[in-house]
Amino acid sequence: MKRIRKFITLAIVSLMGTCVVLLAFSASGNLTIPNRSASVEVLSAADKTRLAETQHLLRISKYQ
Repeated sequence: MKRIRKFITLAIVSLMGTCVVLLAFSASGNLTIPNRSASVEVLSAADKTRLAETQHLLRISKYQ
């Protein structure tokens, strides 16, 4: 019975440790993402397309 309890405890601690490591990795990755675009005044073609799609989806969601 003690072996099973020890195994379950080890498994839970290992999973929690894995979650903490992944959380730290994700947080450090998010720190390197820029908050703003370098060219705030000018939108690229891809940004204009994303904006148009977002506005379109918001319009559609109001009617559903």
